[in-house]
Amino acid sequence: DWRHIWLRLTNHLDDPAVGGVVANLNDVSERHEYEERLTHQALHDGLTSLANRALFIERLERNASDGRGRGARSVLYMDLDDFKSVNDTLGHQAGDALLLAVAQRLVAAVRPEDTVARVGGDEFAILLENTMPREAVIAAERILVALARPLILEGREVQPKASLGVASSRNGKAGTLLIDADLAMYFAKRDGKNHYRVFEPAMRAGLLERMQLGQDLRAALKAGDLRVHYQPVVDLRTDAIVGVEAQAHWQHPSRGRIEPALFVPLAQEIGVATQLDLYVMERACRQVRRWGDDGVKSLRLAVNLSGNALT
Repeated sequence: DWRHIWLRLTNHLDDPAVGGVVANLNDVSERHEYEERLTHQALHDGLTSLANRALFIERLERNASDGRGRGARSVLYMDLDDFKSVNDTLGHQAGDALLLAVAQRLVAAVRPEDTVARVGGDEFAILLENTMPREAVIAAERILVALARPLILEGREVQPKASLGVASSRNGKAGTLLIDADLAMYFAKRDGKNHYRVFEPAMRAGLLERMQLGQDLRAALKAGDLRVHYQPVVDLRTDAIVGVEAQAHWQHPSRGRIEPALFVPLAQEIGVATQLDLYVMERACRQVRRWGDDGVKSLRLAVNLSGNALT
């Protein structure tokens, strides 16, 4: 059995009563094991035992500075799709079981020298050492296939899905590589989820533009600058207007007309979808009331709601 010993040597050669070196030995194995446990807990995720964000960044920076192998490295950033719905419908215990299963599948899908980390609630990052960009894409495809195998949680079959971002570099900064992979994952999720995107520099400009548009949308809702138009519903037998569908229209002061197909998903993305729904519904109801006061009776009103609001 290996033991950890703390040894202290004290020189008493000049002391006539001793005439030698005194050795004091203490068995510090328990303390050493405790310190190792603390270090492991500080650098690993408590649920999955994977590396955490701190350890992942440390290894990424070390890999960037040592110049090993071909000097190329890649990062995959992964976010589970619709993980919240698992927690909401099956409970947090099922959510934890899903995270454990995903962690095991990720480790099995990459090489032993690669680092798999849990960097957030349902977010994972993978460092592929000495990996060229094309090899990183192949790894991303392999991971999506591995994740797609169904598993049973709380008696129900669940098929895990994820969005992946891929970023590769030979000499870029470690932190930038992680950010680039995260940004590519954001675009993969925005484009429909359950697939991967490879980072492109144009994504940075696109994200900044989208962030600005999100701020403009919040300001437009607050200022009441969105307009509600009404599409008539006509009874073809009588040519009578029997109802209207309320539709939000946004005339941006500098960009011109912005289609609902763009700003409605953006509202969901930045967390103001419910606010937009209420905005349109209140104005539509007031308008139908005014028409009723003017003698237009029995109009059926249709208002579109976001999926989250409907749920």
